[in-house]
Amino acid sequence: MDAKFSVLSFARPGGTLIPIGVLLLDRSEDQLRVLLRTKWDDIADADDVEILASLSSDLMQVSREIGGRRLLEYLDDTLSNTIRITDGEFQGSNDLDTTLHDLFRRYVEGEQNSD
Repeated sequence: MDAKFSVLSFARPGGTLIPIGVLLLDRSEDQLRVLLRTKWDDIADADDVEILASLSSDLMQVSREIGGRRLLEYLDDTLSNTIRITDGEFQGSNDLDTTLHDLFRRYVEGEQNSD
């Protein structure tokens, strides 16, 4: 399958970027898969925690409404301060759910493949 992924990061006050999740677009179906961390209080203050905690469901809802490709384009054009997104990278995949989890482990949790 033809997929494209981006990494979302949270800009902590003071400028430290912390990877918080992966967005994986199934380009043939225009469906977006979202996997974000679930623990926020160790990286954000109380006001940001509330926003970050609802981010995954908000992204999924908007993706269903306007399509994954359009949502990624919107995020790419509008995010720049607290939440940032990397340029999309192409990724071949036979199993998008496994690929999403592998990318999350690699880019968010910092685990490297031993291939």
